Amino acid sequence: MRDRRFRYGAGLVLLVVSICVIALAACVPTLGDPPVRPVGIGLSGDGQLRFVVALCPGEQLASFEVTDHSNEQLIWKVSQPIGAMRQGGEVVLGDSSGFATIVMKLSPSVPENIDATARLTDDFTFGSAFLRNGIPKDIAGTDYVLDRNKQKVSAQEFVRQIRSEYCRSR
Repeated sequence: MRDRRFRYGAGLVLLVVSICVIALAACVPTLGDPPVRPVGIGLSGDGQLRFVVALCPGEQLASFEVTDHSNEQLIWKVSQPIGAMRQGGEVVLGDSSGFATIVMKLSPSVPENIDATARLTDDFTFGSAFLRNGIPKDIAGTDYVLDRNKQKVSAQEFVRQIRSEYCRSR
């Protein structure tokens, strides 16, 4: 009788441990999967949100959009980049000068929690979510943006980071 209870208890412990291991494994990204490619986030000289879209050689931008992170509601969207903007670059929220089409004009109220997403011509998307008050005011009007780790880097350094981390794997 005692032996049966011991086996039952050991089996139960093994089952609970197995479930915990499986649950933890589901939460850990697969080794070798790169994190989602970010968009650099900064501020223009007049305090508008500024994004740096870094592309790999051969990629072309199709559209850029900003949504409310909390409810995924579209705030602003532009498409059909013209000229050099096809290869990415700097996008200022509300400034559609590098795009032929305004899909949605900038919403009058910009929420605190935002997603900025770039869509390429092959439908590959990437972007960043952030809090507006998390962008340091001292980078307004400078060449600095926040990278994937929310560290201040120059736009050139950000582009270099993206190309070295993401362009080989695509």
